[in-house]
Amino acid sequence: MAKKCKMLYATFDVRLPKKGIDDKSIFTVLQPDICVICDLG
Repeated sequence: MAKKCKMLYATFDVRLPKKGIDDKSIFTVLQPDICVICDLG
C-alpha cells in the first residue's frame, strides 16, 4: 500500500512544546538537515 510522503530539507525549524502548542511553551527548537513525513493512513 502506497503512502503519501513529503520531504523537507534545510533550513526549517522543528519546534517541540512542553504541553501546549503556543509559542510560550516552546522549549526546544531543532534544525535538521532532512526530514521525511509520511501519512499514517
